[in-house]
Amino acid sequence: MKRRKRYRSIAAAVYGTVWAINPDKLAQICQLLEERGRGVRLSKEEIRQRIGVAARPANATIQQGQGNKIAVLNLFGVVAQRMSLMEQISGGTSTEQFAKAFDAALNDADVKAIVINVDSPGGSVHGVEELAQKIFEARGRKPVKAIANAQMDSAAYWIGSAADEVLSTPSGVLGSVGAVAIHTEQSKLDDKAGLKRTILTSARYKAEGNPYEPLSETAKEYFEGRVRQFGQKFVETVARNRGVTAARVEADYGQGRELTARDALAAGMIDRIATLEQLLSEFGVASGANTTTAAAQPPAFSLENVSMNKRIFEALVRMGLCSIDAAQDVATAALAVALKVKGFAGKHDDVEAVLAALGVQDASPVQAAATAAAARISIAGEQMTAEDILAAVRLAPLPDDRKLALQGELMGARRELNVGEVLGRINKAAAEFNKPLGATSIEQGAAAVDKFQVEARDALLCREFGANLPEQIYDVHSQDVVDWKPAAGARRAGHMASLPQLARQCMIIAGIPQQAVDRLQPSDIARIMVGAPLRQFGIAASVGPAFNVSGMFSNILLDAQNITLRRSYMEAKTTFQVWMRQAESIIDFKPVNRVILGELGDPKAVPEDGEFEETTATDGKESYKLTVWGQVFSITWQAIVNDRLQAFTRIPTMEGQAMKRKQNKLAYGVLLDNANLSDGIALFDANSIATPGHNNLATGAATPTVATLNTQYKKMSEMPGLNTGSNTVLNLQPRYIVTCPALRGTVYQLLNSTADPASTNAGVANIWENALQPVIDAQLGAAAGGSDTAWYLAADFNDVDTIEFAYLQGLESPALEQEVAFDRLALRYRIYQAFAVKAIDFRGLQKHAGA
Repeated sequence: MKRRKRYRSIAAAVYGTVWAINPDKLAQICQLLEERGRGVRLSKEEIRQRIGVAARPANATIQQGQGNKIAVLNLFGVVAQRMSLMEQISGGTSTEQFAKAFDAALNDADVKAIVINVDSPGGSVHGVEELAQKIFEARGRKPVKAIANAQMDSAAYWIGSAADEVLSTPSGVLGSVGAVAIHTEQSKLDDKAGLKRTILTSARYKAEGNPYEPLSETAKEYFEGRVRQFGQKFVETVARNRGVTAARVEADYGQGRELTARDALAAGMIDRIATLEQLLSEFGVASGANTTTAAAQPPAFSLENVSMNKRIFEALVRMGLCSIDAAQDVATAALAVALKVKGFAGKHDDVEAVLAALGVQDASPVQAAATAAAARISIAGEQMTAEDILAAVRLAPLPDDRKLALQGELMGARRELNVGEVLGRINKAAAEFNKPLGATSIEQGAAAVDKFQVEARDALLCREFGANLPEQIYDVHSQDVVDWKPAAGARRAGHMASLPQLARQCMIIAGIPQQAVDRLQPSDIARIMVGAPLRQFGIAASVGPAFNVSGMFSNILLDAQNITLRRSYMEAKTTFQVWMRQAESIIDFKPVNRVILGELGDPKAVPEDGEFEETTATDGKESYKLTVWGQVFSITWQAIVNDRLQAFTRIPTMEGQAMKRKQNKLAYGVLLDNANLSDGIALFDANSIATPGHNNLATGAATPTVATLNTQYKKMSEMPGLNTGSNTVLNLQPRYIVTCPALRGTVYQLLNSTADPASTNAGVANIWENALQPVIDAQLGAAAGGSDTAWYLAADFNDVDTIEFAYLQGLESPALEQEVAFDRLALRYRIYQAFAVKAIDFRGLQKHAGA
């Protein structure tokens, strides 16, 4: 009876919980509970076989050379906040216990990286969000990798996506993004058993969703809301973790289905495909290493399917020439290649001779030699020995058969190969096998570095813009707006969109040995990116042409920053450019004299056989010069450690908007300041032209109406030419009405009305309907130092000069420049632009003070 009560409590928990789990696995668990409720008894082993789980290995701490450890934390089975009997029957994981193990590894100074080894269908939503947040907040402290080995579904993906990098084994599956809940109603079963239950509660919803009666619509709506709420939080967290939008997760991450590793890579759910063995090898860990102690112990070999001598096979595994689960033919081929390299001509069944040829006397020295060889391969220009080549191929993300083929190809070369040639062939083979893998390719040459920088820049932009990718971007090299399509794989390149990972990739691309990079803390790498010398971290300078590590990283950021800057600058909500004329860009900072050519007098009658009378033109002139506007800001190295991409993109975005707003303020300041023109008269002046004056200022409390527009129109159309003695009138017509937000309603009502709004007779036509283009700008309002009653008319600048603005040639958009701040660990930026604005002629402008 006691055992049956335990199962009933488990059943109640299963049916009363919102799950983030693979639906098939949940169905299997529910079926087992239902069978148990009918009296079917299964042993623990039978239960494990039914739901497809087996005994799981414990978490491991693996030695990675002297004093360095890699923590492998297993996230296996059904995930739940607390585990008891469910853990025993499902091989599950408690989020509470996992969090403690994660904290211990994170705070252990000897642990240099954490690998989350995931094989889980998901589980209960409780505790998952907190664990995912803990892992996400650990970004930058030390590398954290999560690998689907071989299942990372639902809650497991919720957790795993928070890691710095997410991987999958080639046969892995991921997804099942979403939440689910099951309600079981057993009233008919009770009827059959002759039971009638009476539910008594003290609160209206206390027994809502109980299994003894049908689910009401109100209860169904409530539980559906809970499921949607958890599902939305799931999506939002994954979107944050992967640097994409929630809409992208909902559309591309399987919509609740499982995805294969390659489909998940294409969708951007993971960063690359690799085996756990390959991932560990990147940290210098031997194949098959897995132990629950701090020091590495020899792995337990299983030779049931291998007829090769145990000692020889063990030697091959420990040398990294084949995996622990390699088939017989693979192991045999690996041995043949290794002995060929060694020049061994004896019999392969002579165990002692073979081991002697392989140089194997003790497993640890062999592994140490292989690790040392791998460390030597990154020395630029060094000729590689056979052992070096074997070590390099061992670290490649390739299956065993391809590694063997590549080893044979490299060993069969007719001459010695240098580092660049070997790495080039290895990287090419890796890229062909696993496109687009996303793993770092150690390519050499300026073209390869340029390609990497473009891909990295596009990855950052995809993360910044999310689903709203622009079709055009500003290209800093051509200094022009160009069509843009992200580089292939940029959406999925999480290893480049993460600032800590990008910094790490830059170091490897630049030629720094990966093992040297792996020894560095994320904070060390961030300091290098802001100019800390490499020698300070025990890294010797390279002669390679691409070794400018901090320069490469900062240039990638600067390219992305310039694009966000220009986009915000171009999209800033300003209006001066709508009706003011942009003059030709100015080549220097000398005063610019704008000559206004006066109109010619009226043509004269020419008598028969008479001469043409010569006429002259009177010129006007206005002068202005450029002013440089700008400011400086810094971003510290902590922003790199904490992966705060917005610190690098948001500030330039705001700077672009601020620069455009400044220009808008300067432009409308011309109207508000009402400074004198070169004739010594204010831009807006009420006196007649003959006084002399400008006759373009009206006073009095009058809003825009048909009558006031008629008056201002008359004054503009009768403006004379500069040669006033000729009585020439220019017949100018206003095109724009420019005013403040306070008069917006009045202006739009007037211009969009068929009838005259001021007339009591609806039959009186509004002759100004759609006759002017309204320009409304808050810079003219009282809040900005202007007026809430004034309004202006402006002619088309193609008909007559009004106000013009200009930029320095080549600096039509703001310049963003970067340098290392030597007085602090930071990158310092300066943004600047040269701009000028000036009223050129009064005749195409009219102002009504409105008060």
